[in-house]
Amino acid sequence: LAAGRASGSTGLVGAQTLERQVLRSGHVRSPGGRSWGGGAWLVGGAAFTLVLASVVIARRLGYLGIGVASLHNALVEPVEILNDGVPIDTVAPNATERLRLPRGSKGGLAWRLLRPGNPAIGEPLEGPLPMLPRRGGRWLAAVGAEVGGQRYFAPLITNGSASDITIEVNPGTAAAVRCNCLVSKGAVRTHIGYYRLYRNSSVAAYNSAHPYIGPHADRPGFSSRVDPQSGVVVLTF
Repeated sequence: LAAGRASGSTGLVGAQTLERQVLRSGHVRSPGGRSWGGGAWLVGGAAFTLVLASVVIARRLGYLGIGVASLHNALVEPVEILNDGVPIDTVAPNATERLRLPRGSKGGLAWRLLRPGNPAIGEPLEGPLPMLPRRGGRWLAAVGAEVGGQRYFAPLITNGSASDITIEVNPGTAAAVRCNCLVSKGAVRTHIGYYRLYRNSSVAAYNSAHPYIGPHADRPGFSSRVDPQSGVVVLTF
């Protein structure tokens, strides 16, 4: 103790003061007595810089960060992602994309179906984009063929008949929709949009020479075959 008092001031030294003294001295002595010079500090600094750069790159690529979402679009048409009604991104059919979300946007996110055709055919389809719990720092979301408890289906039409045809979905019901589209003779798995699905849903095909008038071919009883995620069902006429 006497030697300690003789060696210098007995005042407490703060952690920051000690750090400054170490940095000025240019070396650190390990418990075993080895001295680490300025080179070790340079190596450590370079490693830290490399890790930091990796994190920044990962955030920009959409692998990390609270503003990152992984979105799966199970539909057979592309969907548009909206933030407070403003489009911010598009996700391809049956694809998973990483989205960079504007700060504070999770409450106002929605999706909207990009319907096929010009003018667009099928029923408009859109809904909120619910964010699921994060995994690995990423928000998860999914778009499927159900909105607000109502299921939808996407009939893919193969026309094996001898003429071009026009299509009516759910004919004879309050949900009847004429697609006002033409499916050419020989066409395979033609997209005609999404429509409301019921247990008694059916699809009717008319000869394009007299659209929606006269004889037609019906395809009922397919509701159990509709894919629950994409809403797809293949129908042949």
